[in-house]
Amino acid sequence: MHYIVKRRKLQRRVNSMDIKTADVDTEDELTSELLKAQRQVEQAKARYKSLVAKQTAERKKLAETRQKILGDLLIKAAQKDDRYNRVIKVLLDSIPEGKRHKAFNNWEVPQPQ
Repeated sequence: MHYIVKRRKLQRRVNSMDIKTADVDTEDELTSELLKAQRQVEQAKARYKSLVAKQTAERKKLAETRQKILGDLLIKAAQKDDRYNRVIKVLLDSIPEGKRHKAFNNWEVPQPQ
């Protein structure tokens, strides 16, 4: 009987030590899980920012393309019709002198033929 009691005490000690170790292991697991989840959240945020930047760049690229195409069409129309010629003159006159780009300095508005 004495042996059993000692054995129970010994088992209790071992069990209590196991519980403490299990708590430490559980804390380590939780910490590693939290760190892993935090990394995943940061990676998802970075992917989101990257996608937003790509979408914004694509929108800007399309807007610039539209402007170039419309500008080209307006210049070609001004070569054929005097009304578009006047529109270009009004648009150029509406640009303030300080902001007038050097591309327009020596450029003449196309005249209808």
